[in-house]
Amino acid sequence: MAPQGSWARAAAIIAFVALTPCLAAHAADTPQPLNVDAYLHRPNLLVTDLDRALTLYRDVLGFTAHAIIDSPPGSYSYAIYDLPPEAKLRFMFLSTASQQRVLALTEVKGVSLPPTRRPYEGATIIEVKGDLAPILVKVKMLGLAVDAPVALTAPSGQTRTDVAVTDFDGHRLVLFKIDQ
Repeated sequence: MAPQGSWARAAAIIAFVALTPCLAAHAADTPQPLNVDAYLHRPNLLVTDLDRALTLYRDVLGFTAHAIIDSPPGSYSYAIYDLPPEAKLRFMFLSTASQQRVLALTEVKGVSLPPTRRPYEGATIIEVKGDLAPILVKVKMLGLAVDAPVALTAPSGQTRTDVAVTDFDGHRLVLFKIDQ
C-alpha cells in the first residue's frame, strides 16, 4: 500500500492535469494590456452659464480662469458631446497654483442640456489646501447643495474630510481636506 502522502501528490497532479486546459483557455480569453503610457490632461464639464459657473470654480474654489474661447461651428466638441449644430459653444481652462489647465468648462447655449442622471455618472475630486469650512459656507451662499462632511481614514492612518457638493449644472464635486 502506498503511503498517504503519495496519494495526495497523485491527486494533486491529476487535478492539475485536468485543470490545465481550462487555465490555458482562460489565459487565452483574458485580454492582455497594451504597453501604453497615457497622460490625463483634464476633465471637461458642460455648463449652461459659464459666468455663473465661475462664481463657484473661480470665486469660491480659487481656480484661475484662462481666456474664454468661442468654439467655431464644426468644432470637434460638437461630435464629442453629440451636440446639434445650432448649439453655441465657448470654453475655458482653469488652473490651480500648482497645476496648469487642470479643468475645462464648456458652455452650451441655444439647446437644452438633459438633467443630471442619478445615480451620478462621475465626480470631480478636488483637494482643498486651505480651510474647508469657509469654502462650504460660500458654496451654500450660492444656493448649492452640500452633503454632510465625512471623516475618512486611509490604511496608512492618514485622515481626511470629504464633502460632496453639486454645482449649478448638477455635476458632483468631492472637496477633500487632508488633516494635519
